[in-house]
Order: sequence, then C-alpha cells, then structure tokens
Amino acid sequence: MEICGRDFGPVIVKVRGGVVVAADRPVGYMKNWPLQRVLALANRWHWRVTAFSDDERAQIDAALAEAKARQQATTEPAPTAA
Repeated sequence: MEICGRDFGPVIVKVRGGVVVAADRPVGYMKNWPLQRVLALANRWHWRVTAFSDDERAQIDAALAEAKARQQATTEPAPTAA
C-alpha cells in the first residue's frame, strides 16, 4: 500500500497477514507494526492510505473493523447485577 503525508510521500508499505513486513523511508520504523496501529497513526496525522490490491483492501477493512469493535467494547458500560 502507499502512504502520503503532508511532508512526505508517496512511500510504499508492504503488509502481510495484518502486519507490516517492509516499509520505505521515512516510515521504516513501522516494520513489524500491526496494520491497525499504522492506520491509527495515519488517521491521527491525516495521511492518505491507498491500497494497491484487493488483499490489501481486505486487510485494511479487517483492521478497521477490529479497531471499531475494540473501541465499542471499551466504551460500553459494564452490566450491573440486579
């Protein structure tokens, strides 16, 4: 996939199994990061993420769905005993 930021880009990031396996400079530090973490950082800094293949799109969709489910689980109130 490709990431473009305000001060850099485009850079290529290779993702396999939901984990970054290779990344160009200046995002080389992302190697071995979960895709969810990369997408959260991209969202925070308003970077543009472009998937090149259907496999990458599927991994991005899965990571976003997992992040949404995790967020909902932490924001829902705990059940109370009656």
